[in-house]
Amino acid sequence: MGNYRYYSQAGEGLIEVIICAFILSLSLFNITALKLTQAHIELQQSQYTAAWSLIDYKLKELRHLTDSTDEFAQLSSNQGGLMAAGETHYDQYRFHISWQVNVINTLRSDSCLSVLLKQVVVKVRWSDRGNIPHEIMSHTIFNEGIIIR
Repeated sequence: MGNYRYYSQAGEGLIEVIICAFILSLSLFNITALKLTQAHIELQQSQYTAAWSLIDYKLKELRHLTDSTDEFAQLSSNQGGLMAAGETHYDQYRFHISWQVNVINTLRSDSCLSVLLKQVVVKVRWSDRGNIPHEIMSHTIFNEGIIIR
């Protein structure tokens, strides 16, 4: 009878080890999936941060063009500044930057004079590693020598 107990306990130990190994491997797979998701989110955040930096740079660059009457008059869609419209590489990513300029004529309330304003919309587009397109944009209104947000 002593041998019978020994054999039945030996099989239970192996099953316990297999169940423990399964639970441990399941936990490791979940941790790995979580880390991969975290890396993907960090990459997306990095791309959005770089895109917003490009928009900020371009708006500041266009703002400096409004300091002069001649440059303000020449400000038009996808023209002006050192950064050209189209494909650009920034912070290890490839972006497509463009801007649209719309002229707005308004009348001043205190006189019959017309004020020339230019609305600028800057767009940045890119595709991530999964070829999913992303786009962000920002806009502002320029008056010669004055920025309006």
